[in-house]
Amino acid sequence: MLKTYADRLVEWNIEGDGGEILPTTFESVLSLDIDLNNKVIEAWVQAINGVSARFGRRLARWRAVAGGVDSDGRPLREPGELIHARTVLALCERFHCLPSQLYAEDPELLRMLRIVDLGTPDEPDPEVSHV
Repeated sequence: MLKTYADRLVEWNIEGDGGEILPTTFESVLSLDIDLNNKVIEAWVQAINGVSARFGRRLARWRAVAGGVDSDGRPLREPGELIHARTVLALCERFHCLPSQLYAEDPELLRMLRIVDLGTPDEPDPEVSHV
């Protein structure tokens, strides 16, 4: 685990005994106190997973009672991160690309999509008679 972690290090602010920033090498990782290594690796794993325990609970609550009301009477709102993830993945499916390719596109793309969305009438309900 330490070797994998060290191989992926790009930058950090861990200082040596003389106050200098240690190089991001396996040797530097091995020189650290085990408790510090554990804390850093725990934060790294959370960053990789991208979901903290608190955020995971918010997502689980939203999934269970989407659109419901919280115990304090406020409406539960869909987490912004979930809206973002759904939007990005839907656009990737639509344009058959990876998120990195989508992010490289001009933001004007989102504006055009919003214009089309707002300017396109809803599909008529076939069950409703139109006179």
